[in-house]
Amino acid sequence: CPNCNECNIVKDADGYIDVLNELIHILLPAGDARDPFWIQGAQAVGMAVALSLIKTKGTDWGLHDLYNACFSDLEKLVEFLRHNSTNEPVIERVLESEAEKATAGILMQLSVVLQSMRLAAAQQYHTPKEQWVSLKEVVDKGGIMVIGQKPTSRASTTPLMRAMFKRLSDIILDLPEYTHPPTYIYIDEFAYLGKQLPGIMDLLTFSRSKRCQVYLTVQNIDQLRENYGTHGAESIVSNCEFQVILRAGSVETAHWASRLCGQERTLQPSFSRNAGGFSQNWSFVTRERLLADEFRMLPRASRLNGLHFVFISPYSGVVRTHLPPDMVDELTPPKSNTPARINIAAHRFDLPRWNPNLSVEKKVSPMGREEYVRQGESELERAIRHHVWQLFEDMSETAMYDFLS
Repeated sequence: CPNCNECNIVKDADGYIDVLNELIHILLPAGDARDPFWIQGAQAVGMAVALSLIKTKGTDWGLHDLYNACFSDLEKLVEFLRHNSTNEPVIERVLESEAEKATAGILMQLSVVLQSMRLAAAQQYHTPKEQWVSLKEVVDKGGIMVIGQKPTSRASTTPLMRAMFKRLSDIILDLPEYTHPPTYIYIDEFAYLGKQLPGIMDLLTFSRSKRCQVYLTVQNIDQLRENYGTHGAESIVSNCEFQVILRAGSVETAHWASRLCGQERTLQPSFSRNAGGFSQNWSFVTRERLLADEFRMLPRASRLNGLHFVFISPYSGVVRTHLPPDMVDELTPPKSNTPARINIAAHRFDLPRWNPNLSVEKKVSPMGREEYVRQGESELERAIRHHVWQLFEDMSETAMYDFLS
């Protein structure tokens, strides 16, 4: 939509084959497939397409190019892959194999997985390149980036968000230690980004020296255990230096929170009665610092009750506290007037068919652009030359797509 920017994942990969290979495997996930042969074959073809795009276009391509190249007919696809000699094994063993049914199955798997990204590919195709956002530039230069999704579009947006997060994690971990301005990452409903979010464990473990702070929210401990297993969930929690626990909605979460708070030794009296009367003794006993029922009985957050919670940190220990209603009102952000979905023209959902072979003829030399811009005598003229170059480049690409559609 006109108010959105597209992430330039390809530019952020910076031409590194290993980074691009990781991104392809995230965009084309194996999931829980019982027979991984088909998706692994699809990943091999997808990576081969990406290698040919790098060979012919450098980093000047996007998700729509990958999508359309993978959906081109077999003959054109093979011809395009041959622009990069390293693709020959994939061509011979997958696309030109005598097992035609296996080839058809792999291409069908590739089509099915990519189909969910069609709208995202169309969105990037219709978004001017000057609006493509580089994660690396955001981290280096500073800024605020908000990435959201609707529950109804999770199937198409989650793979892209996972790929973006992985690249963001890598960029942050490549920063110099203790010298870069701080970076803050907030992930609401963390569990809904799927199982084993790529890069999250590395980021939680090594980000402190990069001055990166990560904030995660989940509804209950069961969500973490389902996506990361028992040990993975405990590792995520232990890597969070500050922990805030609100009212527990599930019994298991309440018991887990009670164990997380640990135990304490306290003096407790005991009374006994005998023939001589009553006697009282004091002794140290070990008990849970907070019982499970105490987490289940925390008042619900409201303008009447305020916000009751338990705060845990190595500096304060375990503290049960609350925010008064007036402070909750003060900290509550104003209601957003931005609609969840913006109506856009119907043609922006279209993604014309593309002939990947023409990308060779369309290749633009980055040095040619730089030389053209450098010829400007003033800063204003150089800025105009940059926009003129970009305008003609976008017009050429649009004309090519329209001609082939």
